[in-house]
Amino acid sequence: MSEEKREDFGKRYQEIEKRSVLPLKAEMEKNEKAEEIIRAINSWLRKEFEQMGLEYKDIPQEKIHIFFEDDYKKEFPEEKESVIGFASSVKREACIKAVEDKARVFKCILHEMIHLASHNVYYGNIAEDVMTNYRSGYANINWNNKEDVKQHFKGLNEGVVDMLASEIVQDNLDEVFRLTATRKEDWKNVEWYGEEGDIVNAILDKIAVHKNEKRENVYARFKKGLFSGEMMHLRDIEKAFGKDSLRILAYWDPTADVSGVSEKDIYEKIYEFFTTADEKKRNEIREVLISSIGEK
Repeated sequence: MSEEKREDFGKRYQEIEKRSVLPLKAEMEKNEKAEEIIRAINSWLRKEFEQMGLEYKDIPQEKIHIFFEDDYKKEFPEEKESVIGFASSVKREACIKAVEDKARVFKCILHEMIHLASHNVYYGNIAEDVMTNYRSGYANINWNNKEDVKQHFKGLNEGVVDMLASEIVQDNLDEVFRLTATRKEDWKNVEWYGEEGDIVNAILDKIAVHKNEKRENVYARFKKGLFSGEMMHLRDIEKAFGKDSLRILAYWDPTADVSGVSEKDIYEKIYEFFTTADEKKRNEIREVLISSIGEK
């Protein structure tokens, strides 16, 4: 990319940044409590960044767009009913559906703000003169074939994001209860990325044993990589789990359609590959998976 074109895409990004703080159509006006929640999350993320030796830039409250349920459905009809929020890594903004369950809404805001704080890389398509997302956290998108766009490491990304979200909630539980006017029992229906968390935990455990180091040190590297862009430590996965394990992990996508028997079977095998303690079983699954996913 020429310096001139790079500068052009840079100006476009600045324009996107300016527009992302403007209110969206049908967006509800935030009350003081919503603004207090966003400030609190910013402060907790800033603390996390300081502990990792990174610089944190507060996410403006204007970038968190909150909608009443009916308005959210009208604005984003393509979103699944169960989804109450999403983040745009290019626009650096999040859209949240204000359902009655306060705990779910809070968790969603926290989760999406972690995504917004993650390391991001953008892709400039000179031929079509468009800019889009290439990488957010660990998740990256292969735009080489527009007919079959691939997103890799999304499961790992969501798993690490949700682990940090859970950690922040636990570390600040009393304040979270106060901010959301909830109690412990109100959090029973909050959904977390359970299977993704299981896989990440299994990976952390095995790497710690393989490298003979403390698990918290391994987790610290994975957590920091989400925000710093460092990915070299992912090679430890290949060393701990063996050949093709990174390729297998890259395929895992918690948002994929697994309604088909074949895809569902693949994802079940990926889960077992990382969570089983039986090395013989893992090797058997490895051969089946590589044969199944092929060049997918």
